[in-house]
Amino acid sequence: NNKHRSLTVVIPSQTMQEEKEAKKEKALQEVKECLGEAGLEQIIEMNEWLEQEQLMENEQEALEKLPHLTLEDMPKMLERFTAKDFTINQCLVRFHEEDTKDIIYLHFLWNVQGMTMETCHDMGLLAHVFSYIGTKQHSYNEIENRINTLSGGFHVAVHAYTSHLDEKLLPTFKVSCKVLKGNLEPFIELMLELVKQTVFDEKEKLKELIGHIVYEIERSFTGAPEYRATQRTYTYLCQQAVYEQFRNRRASARCLFCHQS
Repeated sequence: NNKHRSLTVVIPSQTMQEEKEAKKEKALQEVKECLGEAGLEQIIEMNEWLEQEQLMENEQEALEKLPHLTLEDMPKMLERFTAKDFTINQCLVRFHEEDTKDIIYLHFLWNVQGMTMETCHDMGLLAHVFSYIGTKQHSYNEIENRINTLSGGFHVAVHAYTSHLDEKLLPTFKVSCKVLKGNLEPFIELMLELVKQTVFDEKEKLKELIGHIVYEIERSFTGAPEYRATQRTYTYLCQQAVYEQFRNRRASARCLFCHQS
């Protein structure tokens, strides 16, 4: 109910870069004049000495002074990962205790093995927009504020895991988050609201989200082509990569179609 408002108008400057360069040039010129010929010669000599020091190889005697580990220093047995399994309302819960300073790391996993390869792109699109739109009780802005207030991180994605028993593909819809112990109860209520009451009728907001996805897709090809190439190469080695590549490709195509529409 705060009636105070602030309007900020940001106007780009056409001459800011030139002004910065001129200011820097003037400052350097003043320093140069203060140093004189003797001071400049001293700086040049220091730079030459520094370059020589950087290119000079260290003697073996000096290298041996650095602390290092030997094979005997390494533990013979690694600490085993232990987790406790129990069931709540017919859902498997796996708990692993660590000293995380009252920060609880939560991973909600839904088995989406029933989704066909032809419709998995809808699942990828859902992961992109999940938590970025409103629910029956709260608007998108209210949901965003609650997530930022109650959690220290919130990530949604579709993953394809491989079983270590039979190498069977296990596609999973995954929500990962970290929460302070004192915020756990209200955060669980927020998760239930997101899962059960999210609405998908805010067309303008959905169009905005899909436009952002399209932008990120296009930028990934120009800004990080090696990442895309590595993903493609990985598909020749692993069934998991084939699934994720197919899901991402179909999700990308659907986002492009929706954006154009």
